[in-house]
Amino acid sequence: MKKGAASIVALSIGCVLGIVLVAYFGYAVWVACAALDSQRVEAPDYELTAHDTPAPSEEPEGFVFNYNKDMQLPELPTGCEATALSTCLRMNGIEASKTEVADAMPKSDGDDFVTCFWGDPYSEHGWACMAPCVERTARIFCPVEKTPVDLTGTPLVYLPAPCVVWVTMELDEAMPSQYEQDGYSLLWNSHCVTLVAAGEATVKVIDPLSGMQEYPFSKFNKAYMANGCQAVYIADRGYAPLN
Repeated sequence: MKKGAASIVALSIGCVLGIVLVAYFGYAVWVACAALDSQRVEAPDYELTAHDTPAPSEEPEGFVFNYNKDMQLPELPTGCEATALSTCLRMNGIEASKTEVADAMPKSDGDDFVTCFWGDPYSEHGWACMAPCVERTARIFCPVEKTPVDLTGTPLVYLPAPCVVWVTMELDEAMPSQYEQDGYSLLWNSHCVTLVAAGEATVKVIDPLSGMQEYPFSKFNKAYMANGCQAVYIADRGYAPLN
């Protein structure tokens, strides 16, 4: 056989062998994939409910932070709850000053810190109140189309905004006191802020002592949980059953 013819034959044999090898390995890969696919577990269908889906958390359009209105000092040394509620009401288009809210808030001398404010928010010796007191006070100012809702127990990621939430001062470690009432525990360093927006990584609030702040989500959530996951939301009527 001539040299040229031999080369052509060798090339032809090489091509045939290449095709056979490609086909063989292609079939092997297909068999392996089919085996893996037969073992795959399909994820079950899951439909998110209203409680599973985080509510939108955006700063209300048209709201402008005002130092004199949204900061508790100098009028209310211990009136963070009244100030945070006043800010939340303003974000909902309801004009109620921090002092008007503080005046309307029910008070006690210490026998009730859950539905009343313990002491005097105008005094440095006042203390705190819990979500039921803020909800009760908010009802005084809400028009017929609005209603306050106590969302205590709601995970931070699912809280709608704006709303009033309980944390600790400067998000420090919780300092428990010996006072308890109706399942609520009073912290020595209890503090109240207005939640403006909650994202995956950060939380934006208006702090009655330090103004507009943005905190790491995990750090804020720790303080929120330490104070019992308390929150009060001003909702459109019909958002939740009325008491």
